[in-house]
Amino acid sequence: MKKNSFAYLLLALPLAAWAANMATPIAVSGTRFSQDRQTQRVTVKYALANQGEPAWVTMDVLTNGVSIGMQNIVRVSGDISQRGADFMAGAPVADDGQEKTIVWDARKDWYGNIGSNASVVVSAWYTNFVPEVYMVVDLSEGPEAVRYPVTLTRAVPDPADLSCVSNRLWLKYIPAGTFKMGAFPGDVGHDYNDNTRAREYLHQVTLTKPFYAGVFEVTRAQYRLVLGDASETSSGSALRPLNGKKLNELWGEGFDPSASNDVVETSFFYALRQKTGLLFTLPTDAQWEYACRAGTVTPYNVDTNFLALTDVAWYTANASSSTHPVGQKAPNAWGLYDMHGNVFELCRDGFVHNLGTSSVTDPLRGRTGSAGLGHVIRGGSYVTVPQMIRSPYRGWRAMDGSSPNEDGIRVFLTLE
Repeated sequence: MKKNSFAYLLLALPLAAWAANMATPIAVSGTRFSQDRQTQRVTVKYALANQGEPAWVTMDVLTNGVSIGMQNIVRVSGDISQRGADFMAGAPVADDGQEKTIVWDARKDWYGNIGSNASVVVSAWYTNFVPEVYMVVDLSEGPEAVRYPVTLTRAVPDPADLSCVSNRLWLKYIPAGTFKMGAFPGDVGHDYNDNTRAREYLHQVTLTKPFYAGVFEVTRAQYRLVLGDASETSSGSALRPLNGKKLNELWGEGFDPSASNDVVETSFFYALRQKTGLLFTLPTDAQWEYACRAGTVTPYNVDTNFLALTDVAWYTANASSSTHPVGQKAPNAWGLYDMHGNVFELCRDGFVHNLGTSSVTDPLRGRTGSAGLGHVIRGGSYVTVPQMIRSPYRGWRAMDGSSPNEDGIRVFLTLE
């Protein structure tokens, strides 16, 4: 058994009209580039039309009209905020009326000369708005593929497009931030039982690293395209969330996700990492709740306690004791589907009964105490009651899985 280790790579807006203005990309003019044929460095020139406001600036390179993938543009300097998949890694660019310069080392990031048919696209946004950015992993060539192409896009996934939930993995960029984790006073369902109260003490969590979160739960079709049995990937059952897999099978027997990111070479995560070069993983307990809440402080990521819960979740009231194809319910404010119900989602953390009330930064808790062999599960499932699909509800599952038919996974990628 061989292990695998990699080292890769709210805003409250007061007025809707103002928010729409902030979401509008800033005009960029005069974009042009040149390449030194000896060093193969690319120099890009551009100008901002932002009336003195700083901006987030990103760059993409197209060859024959096709993006090389923004995640491949890592070794850049100058007037750019982006570093690979993290488009806010660097500082905002000041609009001082001067022409701006970006230098990119194409020799190290790409294949050297980018050719006369290439073009460069520079984009900019106001710094108090986070533009929607998605990562797309193309699994369509199946388990025999040498590489899975990875691209960044600002197009929004549509679950009615079956490719979004069958042969492509979509992940949404989630900015770093600080939030309140646990149940707020008066949270409906917090007193479901004595154990629930202890598991959900309210405390402040700071996540210092942005990450990408799966837009959908991983489907059976996607799992088959990574590990084998790529048939029937467009059938109704194939578009349901993957379930029936123990954490030992997904991560690797004898490997503890709360201790390290090492996985066994026969696992789903190993194959996905090998064919993308990216450290895809399970979420931490805190990352999951942060992504689920999407800025909300209510028991569910909708405005009121039970209003329209059936519009966002498959659970005991409407699921008829069965999973359902992903993406059929409304997403949360960050565009993530099925964060409530359908299947429980496995997390990296070992289950700790009492999280306490102290503030923490980037927590990842190991397996301790009476649940020392267990890991956190989140979100509830198709057979759970409303109290167990709340944003703060925390359950646990043994590595070998005592009830795996209720459990699934959502892929995350933390930007280091």
